[in-house]
Amino acid sequence: RNVINILAEVSQTGKQRHIPYRDSKLTFLMQESLGGNVKLTLLCAISATQRCETLCTLRFAQRAKAIKNKAVVNEVIREHKLQQYKHEKERNQWTEAESRLISLTEELRAEVETNRLLAEKRKRELDAERKCSKELKDALQIANDDVKKATSVAGVRSVVSKLIHTPAAETSALNAEQEEERRILIDEDRGLQYQLKDTSEAMQAAGELPLPLKEAEGVVTAKVRK
Repeated sequence: RNVINILAEVSQTGKQRHIPYRDSKLTFLMQESLGGNVKLTLLCAISATQRCETLCTLRFAQRAKAIKNKAVVNEVIREHKLQQYKHEKERNQWTEAESRLISLTEELRAEVETNRLLAEKRKRELDAERKCSKELKDALQIANDDVKKATSVAGVRSVVSKLIHTPAAETSALNAEQEEERRILIDEDRGLQYQLKDTSEAMQAAGELPLPLKEAEGVVTAKVRK
């Protein structure tokens, strides 16, 4: 009775419990039938004259009816069937592995394509940056050359402006100073010429004029003429 009650409770609630088949000889002998891989038919004998026993039997039958066995047809697997099943299992494993490999290959191919497109995009961006950098460098070089040219022209203009705006008084003073020096030299040359002439006349009166003195007189005469 305890075994039947526990089996009925397990069938209804789905919770696994220990089933005491060894509590009685009947349940121990019917262990495979009550909870095993079979379909069980229970016949109950009742009698109108035995009211109490009939009631207990019907209650027992009601509890036993709640037991649900999971019956599976027993099969004897032969060797060739076992080999066939093994080959089929291996074939399924290979098919699954191949499918997984194809899926991974497709994912890898998509990832490679994505990386390639990303690399091309970065290359285009790098080329654009290099081009902009070169253009900026050329523009800076041109601007630097223009600044140098402008500075050079400004320097020349400054010198020319200084020369142009030199006071006329300074130029006149310089010319006057040069003219004064020239006049002084002319006067000195004339004085020397007169002295040489006097000396020459005195020596002619005394005798012949020496050669170095004649050359000196010629040099002085030439300077005066200039």
